[in-house]
Amino acid sequence: MTLTAAGAVFLPHAQAILESVSRGETALAESSKGLAGRIVIGLPPRIARVITGPLVEAFRKQFSQASIVIAEGLSPILVEGLKLGRIELALLFNAPNDPQLVLDPLCEEELMLVGHTANRRRLPSQIKFDRLSQFPLILPPMPNSVRASIETARQRAGVHLDIVVEVNTMHAILDLVERRVGFSVIPRGMLLEAKNGKGFEVADIRSPRLLNTVLRATPARLPITKLGRETLALLDRLRVPNLLGARQIAR
Repeated sequence: MTLTAAGAVFLPHAQAILESVSRGETALAESSKGLAGRIVIGLPPRIARVITGPLVEAFRKQFSQASIVIAEGLSPILVEGLKLGRIELALLFNAPNDPQLVLDPLCEEELMLVGHTANRRRLPSQIKFDRLSQFPLILPPMPNSVRASIETARQRAGVHLDIVVEVNTMHAILDLVERRVGFSVIPRGMLLEAKNGKGFEVADIRSPRLLNTVLRATPARLPITKLGRETLALLDRLRVPNLLGARQIAR
């Protein structure tokens, strides 16, 4: 079956209506027999890779009558899902203030320049942002949050960057760095996932520092279910900042 043009426009709204109905059924189930129903959690790929296992294990242990859906996608896609009601809660990178969302900053991860220790060109312990123009860079394409932070700083500094390769996934980027194709800018915690940083050297970026901010997000126009509130508390107990190698933001 092929959708008409009008049907294609209406489809996401219909899906949002169905998700709202599902959320209402979850609320009714909670009121009658404890925590049950279904929850959809949105996670960017980097966060999903780190916390999906611990989160699902803890969720199934604590909420045996409920089901969980992990919706993986870049932050702009997850924001759209939150606004349409398809996602009940999400972790986002660098989300701007939005009246349709309730945003709660969770942690910050510092971005740094990374290269391979076998490169002829060794990295200093610190480097100014405008000097990144001297390195062949392997970066993710827009709208990746790391690339967005770099682009914002680049425009303010008025410098040109030598981007030789664009790759969507951070693990593929580190593989290319390991093959000495070029250098990259990555979150500090990424090295914890990459052989504990063996074979890599890093330089802290200054003037300005580049930060990825992780925020918890829920839709402002829809009430969060009890299962949603308890899942947020579960995320707190998992200590997401520690899993990401990030600095927790004081509340």
